[in-house]
Amino acid sequence: MSTDSAWVRKVLAEVLRTDADLDAFCLDRMPDVASRFSRGMDRIEKTNLILRIEQPETVLRLLRDTHRTATERAEALLAKQVATEDSKGVTPAGYRTAHARRRWSETDGLRRPVLTIELRRTDAGTIEPSYFLHPDDDVTARPEPISFRASRGSPVLGPKYVVDGLSGTDAINAVLDRGQEHLLEQHLTGKAALDAGAVLFEVLFPSDAHWQAVMLRVRGLPQEAPEEVMPTQEWLRLRICTAVPRLQSLPWRLLSWEGYFLADHNWTMELVPAVQVQTRVKLTVPCKLLIVAPQYHGMADVGTKRHLASLRSALCERLASWDSPLLWREVQTRKHLVGALSGMQPDVLYYFGHGSLTAGGLPSLELGGPDDKADPLLLSDLLRLLKDNPPQVVLLNGCMTGAKGFHGAGHQLVQTVPIVISQRTTAFSGHAAQLAQRFFQRFLLDGNDPALALHHLDDLYSRTDFQWSTTMFHTSYASCQVHTHQPPGPTKDAAKRLDRRDPKARVDDELMALKKSSSCRVHALLVCGAPGAEVDHFAWQCTDHLVRNKDRRLLRFELGELPPSGSPSFVAQLDLSLRRAVGADEGEALEHALSKRLRQPIDAFWIDFGTIRPGPDQAVPIRKWLSYCCDFLSAHCPRAGRIVASLGIELPSDELPEMESEVRAYQDELRQSGGLQAFRCDYLQPHASITEDDLHHFFDDSDNTSCPVRLRRKAAKLIFLRSTGAYAEAVKLIERGERERWDDSYFSALDPDSRKIDEHKKKRRIE
Repeated sequence: MSTDSAWVRKVLAEVLRTDADLDAFCLDRMPDVASRFSRGMDRIEKTNLILRIEQPETVLRLLRDTHRTATERAEALLAKQVATEDSKGVTPAGYRTAHARRRWSETDGLRRPVLTIELRRTDAGTIEPSYFLHPDDDVTARPEPISFRASRGSPVLGPKYVVDGLSGTDAINAVLDRGQEHLLEQHLTGKAALDAGAVLFEVLFPSDAHWQAVMLRVRGLPQEAPEEVMPTQEWLRLRICTAVPRLQSLPWRLLSWEGYFLADHNWTMELVPAVQVQTRVKLTVPCKLLIVAPQYHGMADVGTKRHLASLRSALCERLASWDSPLLWREVQTRKHLVGALSGMQPDVLYYFGHGSLTAGGLPSLELGGPDDKADPLLLSDLLRLLKDNPPQVVLLNGCMTGAKGFHGAGHQLVQTVPIVISQRTTAFSGHAAQLAQRFFQRFLLDGNDPALALHHLDDLYSRTDFQWSTTMFHTSYASCQVHTHQPPGPTKDAAKRLDRRDPKARVDDELMALKKSSSCRVHALLVCGAPGAEVDHFAWQCTDHLVRNKDRRLLRFELGELPPSGSPSFVAQLDLSLRRAVGADEGEALEHALSKRLRQPIDAFWIDFGTIRPGPDQAVPIRKWLSYCCDFLSAHCPRAGRIVASLGIELPSDELPEMESEVRAYQDELRQSGGLQAFRCDYLQPHASITEDDLHHFFDDSDNTSCPVRLRRKAAKLIFLRSTGAYAEAVKLIERGERERWDDSYFSALDPDSRKIDEHKKKRRIE
């Protein structure tokens, strides 16, 4: 029986299904490992830590001792799966099986493949590339080298790039070093830019055999595969590692193949100091942002005030707390910079001003206030200032900050700062300001990976200029996560978070199953309850729980009310309401309107169809609604998207079993006709009653209530007694407590005798 890390990883996932099970197992059997778990670690990170500290054989032995039956069952199941795959054909190690292969360009939340290319100078003076593919499940693990046989041959991609007698990379560097606008426009735009990008591609892949072998491996195919894979078919996080100075200074974002900029095909390019990096960047926003914006005497105006006002407005519009001086600070002089770095200890350092090359030819930042002369700060001096409390991100919008190879900002800072962005040439102020604002919005506000945030261009932006390609991007991070800090205290709807734990957990399981399914596109949730069950709150409760506690990515749309059950245009009216909710243009197909919302990966669209309360003689259009979800929504769901459709129905208790039976009958009909491939439906019935433990669980979370800690047990007990366990009444009492700030009059209203009891206890303490 295999005991390698991959096998043990699968067994752990089968036996210890929840994070709580994994934590308990480690606390009992591997306390040294458990002590190294941090609060923000997810399950993958914990599993990676376990297998880095303990041998796989040890972990498996402890698992068998603790959960023998479950472990034996899991190993037998996995062994059967391996045998089944082997019977279909042996797949070389490191490749995906044929049935598991898929288009990486389907951005449905998969981690993009990470390819590192190491460029080394040979004794003969040529550049030799080596290729490494990083594992999908752990980007900090040792990458796997890609081995194949291929002669260098002669370059086959496009004409040579020649400028003033220089060719290839020497010509590109010469244009960048001179940095004059007319030369950059002449040699780094249009066809000239594509020719320069072709040169860069030839450096990375000297022949078609090189890139074909690498693309096959990225795709998960063996080298003998008959199909040809083109670079434009894949999306990659490309990491370039080199100790050759002239390669460090190249604009790798220009990378092109056969007339296509690969940045337009979801490739991102970055320079890294090593093939394998371990750093995991975790940033909680709003974070501390230190802005160095000099305005020294005689400095040419670059629109600093206008740019910073626009940037601040954009950030504060989404997160108002960024307006605090604790999180946003602007400095101009070296003295204030030194004080801010030690006192504020920023997460992000942003420089917007003039950069220059000193007399020694080294890049520097020009500092100073209105009464000062320009004060050059060498990048090596900046590195020394950052050593003790380095930020996570440094963005230097200054001329030539990314120039001079090893003397540039990226190479100088990246060993200390995991994300460094600088300018290879003159930083033209208008474009530099747009780049920074676009980057910070997509990175800090939208939570995009910094490589994706930097490489993104708006749809209306043209590549007819050169400035998009001259930004340098150096990194030393393996993964990056941005979390939005939840403000303390309850929201106006916090009382709705009471209970519903079982159905919310069930919905989360169904959402994850929907996301992983290759065929199912739509999952319909019919939420039925008696009066008092507050079924109209359920959609909000679920989406709030999934986003807040499970970090699920959802886009929610509310449609209001269903059309009358007898309406002959029932489907047409639903379609019109949904199109309005998603913001579809006139004449635009619903699928296209939803596809526009997939600019960043999400887990699902959540469509809330509201709640209906049918009268005594009014028919419930349940069949029509389910058919609409099954036939219409499934047909118009984007290929890379998923839809959760929810509908609440409030009925008398004696009518609920009949409604459940109708839903089960519809499921059976779909199952018999094979209609459950692209559509699934579920019946949920939240209870109209709660227990006192449910209230204690609610009050244990400070995000739910502003009730003082010392009064929470008392509040839970009295609310339960006053509501007699009725869900709707308990929610109203909690909302009233928030309005009245949980004062004595509120508790007296809950229980008139409570105040007398409190006064009696106080009197006894005094005596």
